[in-house]
Amino acid sequence: MSGWYRMRRGWQTHDFFADQPFTEREAWEWLIGNAAWKDTIRRGGKGDAIPITRGQLHVSDRSLASAWQWDKKTVRRFMDRLEGARMVDQQRDHSGTIITIQNYAVYQDRGDEAGPTVPPSKGPTGDRLGDRSGDHTRRIEEEKKGKVARARARGGAEYAFMGNTVRLTAEHFNGWVAAYPHIADLRGELERIDAWWERQAPEKRDNWFTRTSGMLDKRNRENAATAQRIQSEAYRIAAEAESRRREWERKNPDLVAHYAELDALAARARAEEGSLH
Repeated sequence: MSGWYRMRRGWQTHDFFADQPFTEREAWEWLIGNAAWKDTIRRGGKGDAIPITRGQLHVSDRSLASAWQWDKKTVRRFMDRLEGARMVDQQRDHSGTIITIQNYAVYQDRGDEAGPTVPPSKGPTGDRLGDRSGDHTRRIEEEKKGKVARARARGGAEYAFMGNTVRLTAEHFNGWVAAYPHIADLRGELERIDAWWERQAPEKRDNWFTRTSGMLDKRNRENAATAQRIQSEAYRIAAEAESRRREWERKNPDLVAHYAELDALAARARAEEGSLH
C-alpha cells in the first residue's frame, strides 16, 4: 500500500487509549504530527527567539521522555537511530534540540488526489522513509517556484522579503531586524544569502530558514566585534591625547598660566565689545 493519509494532532492523547508508553512507530508519528507546518519562531526557556522552519520542532530529551513515557536514555538512543537512518537531523545547543524531519513534504504535502507515493522498499529505515524520488524532488521545486511566481504576481503582498529561496513575512523580517541590530543593511545581506542558496543543491535548501538565521547571527557578531574594536581604538587614541596634554601641562606650568591669562583677556575683550553694541 502506498500514498498517504492525514491525522489530527493530539489523537494519541484521546481518552479512549490507555495511558501507556509509546511504541517506536507512535513516537515517529508524534514527531511528524508535532513538527511546524510553516516557518515560525519559538521561545526558549530563557525567552530567546528560536527560528523554526517547516518540518522542524524544538524539544528536549526531557519533554520527549514525558510525552512518550520513556526514560531519557531510551529517547536518546531512538533519536540517534532515526538520525543514523537519515529520517531526522538534530541540532543541539543550550536551549534544547531542533529536530528536522527529513523529507517532511513526503508526509504532509497534499499533492494530487492520490497523494504522493514513496517507492516500495524491503527495509524499514532511510531507504523507505527518508529518500525522496527524483520526480518528487522536481515536483517540490516546481511547486516552490510556482508559489514564488504567484506571490510576485500579487505584488509580493505575502512577504516583506521575497527571494528565490529566502522568503520572509513581515513578522519574521522585523524580528530579524531586531535580533541582528549590527547588520545595517539586512535586505542587502538577505539578497547576498539568497544568491548563495541558489547555487546549492535543491535538497540542501529544505533547512534554509535556520541556516540563514545562523549566517545572519554570525555576520551580526562579526559586525559587533568590528564596531567594538573601532570604538576601543577611538577611546585609546583619545586617552593617549589626553595623557599627552596633561604631561605637557605638568612640564610647562608657566606657559599654562600664560595661556590662561591670554584666554581671560580675550574673554574680557569679547564682553566689552558686546556691551558697546
